[in-house]
Order: sequence, then structure tokens, then C-alpha cells
Amino acid sequence: MLESKQILAYDDPSKTFLGVRFVLLGFDSVKEDKVRSKLLEAGGVDAVNYGPDCNHVIVDKLVYDDPICVAARRDGKILVTGLWVDHSFDVGMPVDPNSTMVALMGANFSKPLVANKVTHLICYKFEGEKFELARKMKKIKLVNHRWLEDCLKAWELLPEADYIKSWILKTDYLTASNEAGRLLSEEPYEWHKKCLTEDGAINLEAPRKWRLLRERTGHGAFYGMRIVIYGECIAPPLDTLKRVVKAGDGTILATSPPYTRFFKSRIDFAIISPGMPRVDMWVQEFLRHEVPCVVADYLVEYVCKPGYSLERHVQYNTHAWAKKSLENLINRVEEVVEDPRTPDHSIDEVACKVCGSRDRGDEMLICGDEDGSHGCGVGIHIYCLNPPLEDVPSEDWFCPECSHKRESKTMSHSSKKRGSKSKKC
Repeated sequence: MLESKQILAYDDPSKTFLGVRFVLLGFDSVKEDKVRSKLLEAGGVDAVNYGPDCNHVIVDKLVYDDPICVAARRDGKILVTGLWVDHSFDVGMPVDPNSTMVALMGANFSKPLVANKVTHLICYKFEGEKFELARKMKKIKLVNHRWLEDCLKAWELLPEADYIKSWILKTDYLTASNEAGRLLSEEPYEWHKKCLTEDGAINLEAPRKWRLLRERTGHGAFYGMRIVIYGECIAPPLDTLKRVVKAGDGTILATSPPYTRFFKSRIDFAIISPGMPRVDMWVQEFLRHEVPCVVADYLVEYVCKPGYSLERHVQYNTHAWAKKSLENLINRVEEVVEDPRTPDHSIDEVACKVCGSRDRGDEMLICGDEDGSHGCGVGIHIYCLNPPLEDVPSEDWFCPECSHKRESKTMSHSSKKRGSKSKKC
């Protein structure tokens, strides 16, 4: 169990929301008046409009990826629903906004991903180190934020199958949901058309195609694909290409020479920068091992324009090899497996980096932050740390290596800012 801390409520109920400068968004007039009254009665201040003066954005009938919610998180505002106000008012103190809903349902909220203890990972975006690790752990169920909200409304655990989808929706969805007073079914509002965009770069059927593929098979667009990258990546840049391939369940074996050890296994494509001469040593090695050579746009158009010819992005007359690799890729992604969440290999438990044991998973921390954008995903028991911890921390946890990197970046950023100020003086 997570550490439980006893916090005393304010003796004076009128101080419950001291320091809370709020703005209410998405409420109907009756509910808005009730929520505002509670906040003002307990010391809150109505900022009226969204801006620098408000520190809490309290929403109703808005989804988490609504532009308002996205802006609030980006600007560092505390984003909560009316339930947070009710719960805080009842207990006489501001409760943790992140754990409010799960606590109300009798569940435990955990920021660190604790092996063999976390049962559900609630994702805003289905990507990141923490998400990728959870996908490989059969015991952790992946759901979007609506699962939690709907469970609270129904007051029961709902099946997770309907909450593993990530939709690209028309703006009409928000308008219709607001008018209906509830979140509507997404499918009628899915963003898709049977045509290309004006510039011809994207087939508007692509988002639906890949969503349905993931829903049917559990596979991403690059499931099982193994590639190497040679030369400079400009459009898209290397970091973007890495994220896209990983999100699509593909693997980048290497981004620079030497590639010799990979020739003994399978390489589906070599992504080579345009203009690389055929006589180049590594190009000759790729050709000798019959590795199809393509530019990065081959992968871009494969995702953005499914069904369209990719031949113009193939280099050095390796079209026959590229065709074979593409056919193999399509066959892999269309294959339905028993456990679609574990494309390459499954791991029921994470091994501790220090002692190597997979036991006592409820005391093992996984390196990473809440949204999975930082951290390496390594696992370490709390008693294997130096110094050891007595309990699982309530905040995000990073391994010593990642902590050092984060501290170095922070110090570097601070030094640059000080240097900039000195120059201005």
C-alpha cells in the first residue's frame, strides 16, 4: 500500500479554499452558482476570467484534451472538476486534485509506477516510457481518463475494453456534448474523409485506419519493423522519427555506423538521407546484404497515405527488396495475436536493476514521471537504493542516473539564464 499521511483539516471552514483563485468553465448556470458559493464561502476568490490571476481552473462537461484544459495544464494551473470542490468542502481542506476521483472510489493513486502493484495506467496520451513499459506488463490495464470518470458516475468498475481508444475528433463533438450535457459517443464525430488534404500530403482516411488496426490487433503501424538510419534526418528530424517509430511498435536498431552486427539478423529498411552517393561504403554494405534503402518520407507516406505508391522514395533501385519488406510488414501488422499488448516479448514482472530479482514487486519503483515523458523505465527495489527508502514515495521517482541528468539540465538552464541577465546589464 502507498504511504498514508494523516493531514488535519482547517479548524475554520471559511479557510478551506484560502489562496484558491478560481475560474469556472463549462458549468450550467445552476451548478455554477452552487460551486461558486461553496468556493467563496470557504475563502476562495473568483478570478472571473482565465488569466494570470487564476491558479485553479475548475471545469464541468469538458474533456481533458479540450483546448481550455490543454492550455491550463500548459500554463501550470491546477485543473480540477466540481467534484474536487465538493470533496474539499466536505473534508475542510483542499484535497490532492490528482487522487480525488480514485480515492472517492476506494482505489489508491500512485504517481510512481510500482511493479506488481499498479493495476491500471490512466493515460492522457498513449505514448511515453511509462506507457511503453506498462504495455509489456500483462497485469497493468491501459485506459484513457474517461474510464475513471465513467466508473465514478456508475459507481462500479467498468470494462476497460471501450477505453483503450485514442480518437481524433471534429470540433462538433465538443459542441454536441456540451448541448447534450454529457460526453457523447465518439465514433460519429471521428475526423476522416475519403480524400487527400489540399496539399496532397495526408489521406484523411489514415487516422481511422490506424485506430481500427490498433483496436482489432493491438498493433501499431510499424509493428515488428526493424530499421537502421544512416545520414542526417532533417524532415522529419531524428527525434520525431524515433518517437513515431516507437509509437508504431517499430524498432530503430541504430542511428549511425557501424551496422555490421545487424546484418546477421533482419533489417527491414535502411533509412538513408537523400543525396548519399551509391559508392558510399555503408550504402554498398546495405546493397550487398540486400537491405532495401529508402528515404524517411517512405515511412511518413506509409502512415499518412496508406494504399498509395511509395516507389518514388526508394533509393538505389532496391524496389524489389522494398516491396518484399513492405509486404512482410503489412502481414505482421494485420496478424491478430492472443495478447496484442506484447508485440515483441512479454514481461510479467520487472527485474530489479541492482539485485536482479523479480520478487517483491510491490516494493519496486519504476523510473519515470506521471505522463511518461521522462525516465528510462528501469526498476529498483526501495531497499536496494543507496540509501534505501523505508516506503514507496508518493511522488514521481527517477533512478540515480536520470536524476543526475535532470539536475544537470536544470543547473545548465539556470546558468544560461544568469549569463543572459548579466549580458543585459
